[in-house]
Amino acid sequence: MADEWEIIDSFGYWVRRRRKALDLTQAKLAEKIGCSLITIKKIEQDERRPSSQMAELLATHLLISEAERENFYQKARGIFTSHLLPPFPGDSSLPLWPTSNALSTFADNPFVAQDQTLAGLATLLKMIQAGGGQVCFVIGGAGRGKTMLVNEFAKRAQEEYQNLLVVTGFCNAQTGIGDPYLPFREILTLLTGDVEARWAGGLLSQPQATRLWQAMALTIPTLVFHAPDLIGAFVPVHSLQARVATFAPEAAAWYQQLRSLITNGQRELRQEQIFTQFTSVLKRVAARQPLLLIIEDMHWIDPSSTSLLFYLSRNIRDSPILMLGTYRPDEIALRRGGEQHPMAVVLGELKRQYGDVWLDLAEVSDGRRFVDAYLDIQPNELDELFRQTLFAHTGGHPLFTVELLRHVQKRGYLQVGEDVRLKQVATIDWVGLPAKVEGVIEQRVSRLDDELRGILMVAAVQGEYFTAELIARVQDLDERRLVQRLSRELDKQHRLVMVANLEQLDLQRLSQYRFRHQLFQHFLYHSLDEIERAYLHEEVGMALELIHADEPARIAVQLAHHFEEAGLTDKAIKYLLQSGQLAMQQSANQEAIGHFRRGLSLLNRLPDTPIRAQQEFELQVALCGPLLAIHGYGAVETVAAVNRATALAEQIGDNSHVFPLLYNKMIAQFVWADHAEANATSHRFLSLAAKQSRSGLRLVGHRIVGLSSLALGQLQTSAYSGENDHWFRAMSITQ
Repeated sequence: MADEWEIIDSFGYWVRRRRKALDLTQAKLAEKIGCSLITIKKIEQDERRPSSQMAELLATHLLISEAERENFYQKARGIFTSHLLPPFPGDSSLPLWPTSNALSTFADNPFVAQDQTLAGLATLLKMIQAGGGQVCFVIGGAGRGKTMLVNEFAKRAQEEYQNLLVVTGFCNAQTGIGDPYLPFREILTLLTGDVEARWAGGLLSQPQATRLWQAMALTIPTLVFHAPDLIGAFVPVHSLQARVATFAPEAAAWYQQLRSLITNGQRELRQEQIFTQFTSVLKRVAARQPLLLIIEDMHWIDPSSTSLLFYLSRNIRDSPILMLGTYRPDEIALRRGGEQHPMAVVLGELKRQYGDVWLDLAEVSDGRRFVDAYLDIQPNELDELFRQTLFAHTGGHPLFTVELLRHVQKRGYLQVGEDVRLKQVATIDWVGLPAKVEGVIEQRVSRLDDELRGILMVAAVQGEYFTAELIARVQDLDERRLVQRLSRELDKQHRLVMVANLEQLDLQRLSQYRFRHQLFQHFLYHSLDEIERAYLHEEVGMALELIHADEPARIAVQLAHHFEEAGLTDKAIKYLLQSGQLAMQQSANQEAIGHFRRGLSLLNRLPDTPIRAQQEFELQVALCGPLLAIHGYGAVETVAAVNRATALAEQIGDNSHVFPLLYNKMIAQFVWADHAEANATSHRFLSLAAKQSRSGLRLVGHRIVGLSSLALGQLQTSAYSGENDHWFRAMSITQ
């Protein structure tokens, strides 16, 4: 039995297998133990842990040997260990965080003057430890310190609760809105142990990475058993296989099932599957180890992630899960393309469920207190006049305060004396200093050499996250030297970027970095004129195509963005079509509609040619699917798309699509009770079907002609008229 414990890390799953091996029904086991049938069902579904007394009874009636009972009781209490799981492969000789050679004596990620906010979050954490799920949002404008706050909270939470798992997902400014489930894909990937590269880059502390790594013995079997359809769609298969190979026994039932899933390939997902399976994984993992899920930059969240967030909020109330999001409230208030932000409606419903779920840093922050606390991180002789003037200049805005102090020190106004105390050594021209944080950023960038500025400009075009190897292609630089300049100068010296991730794409290494703050990327990007931006977007798009040549659809959303900004309309339309098709595979119909409609709008820039007609046809046909899924046959949007696609199909002679389009058109007309038009469309379908060799098309044609004729009262051609009626002919085809 010892080997069996190593293979199965779900107590409920093991109890079910053991019960069946002993030829016991759930009812019979419940009778022997003296509990209700529902209790046994919940234990086997990992929805309930047995009490100590019940665990002893289970051990007795499941014939657990004395030598294995302690192991059995640990499993019953949710203590999961696997001797087969290797230690976290982090090299202890590597630094936990990238070391800094920066000239500034000020902290890069200061966290001060937020004790009240931290206390509020700590209260929520205690509530989830008691078994109740919670949702909370930290909100505030750009540079207010939202990320620093949640990172500090996560650090303290992990120190206090040794079994807490912390995972973070990010929304993306450039592509996140059209990239379905982006933050939740990142969360599930981290939760299943994909942590080594992020640890090496300093994004995860070693304790956090080690904890997630060790949790693989719980999380991956849970994923296989309870969310099999998310393998491939949410968790990349190749890297998952590599992690599993480090510890999975060949005989493990979950390992055999995983291999079967990978062999059979990915199938199209329904939204219901995604929501229920994702939720099931979280709840079952949280039953063993409480979860803190952090979702950053939710003002850029995609509609599908918003829907999943709402679904989770309604289903984690009985699980130890805390979902903590950050966003800028002014961005949520803005409309996207004339439509309400997807988070706007959800936030109102969350307030109804959970009450006041916001921690607004604009309300709880004391700017002057922040200035004092930040200055006093290190010994100093900065007087009250200096502090008052600094506060008056920055308003206590965290990012502006930090950047301005770094600027003042580099200008020589502040120096560290022999007594290691920071002093003002020259009169500061406060009037001549930048009045906004953008001004400080501008002056910092202006001090860089031409090559570093060029690197940052290309990086800003790629986005908040960027890839060193891509920049090397665009700028024609040696990759190794570029990585050194990014890590040694732009990261450790100038503190403008930081390591984000290392990814292996076949034989290609991808070194990912990110700007230390989105405002840095925003400033650099908008310092380029329109012509410069267009050229760089084209070069970035071309480089991305080369890097991902074997699987460009994987990054279709990014490619569509870059080629649209570059003015390469044909290529943008191509990748918008692929982006929409990929979204449909994940049942992200809103995103799919957005991609297809964006492609159709770009067609207006192209001349009316046969190629353009083919492109419009492909987009219109693709658009029909998600419109039908969301709005149904009779909706105005669906009817318009079907009618246009049908006309284009006949125009270009595409018989492969004309039949389903005519069928959808007929159903829409029938729903609208436009029976004369439905009858005409049905006859058109049958007329075309008569010219085809496929009998199935003629069967459908006779059936819908009969249906529409019956609706018109034409009984002699619809039914009950012997060999002349269409339903009779349809049935004769099946014989």
